[in-house]
Amino acid sequence: MNALRHLWAALRPRGLLLNLLPDTTHRAVEVSVGGAILRLGHLDDTRGIQEFHVMLAAQQAALDARLFVLERETRFMFVDHFDTVESWLTYVAEHEQGVSIQALLLARARELLPPGTTGEVRISGEFYAARLWRP
Repeated sequence: MNALRHLWAALRPRGLLLNLLPDTTHRAVEVSVGGAILRLGHLDDTRGIQEFHVMLAAQQAALDARLFVLERETRFMFVDHFDTVESWLTYVAEHEQGVSIQALLLARARELLPPGTTGEVRISGEFYAARLWRP
């Protein structure tokens, strides 16, 4: 809620805020190679899912305190594309420290998309978006 109070202070009246959050699903891992799309499993993002609930509760508290008005909310699918398994792992290490990748899933991805292979790793999951405005 503290971050939303800072955003409220930074916005002028009728100013808009777009709140984007990963939703409460473990994202799917797929490999696309040779024209085929193979689903390998899911990432373990338990910590991110717990954080989603905390952030959504903070948003509701800000709405209850009349700091913002909810204009619209939606959910949508978002897909990350990585040319190699290693570029995906680098991204996870730099940006998603709370995500756990099962060893078997990683081994299968490396088997299907070894270095020099044309294809991609795709990570898909739902996101939540809320358009809020300051009264």
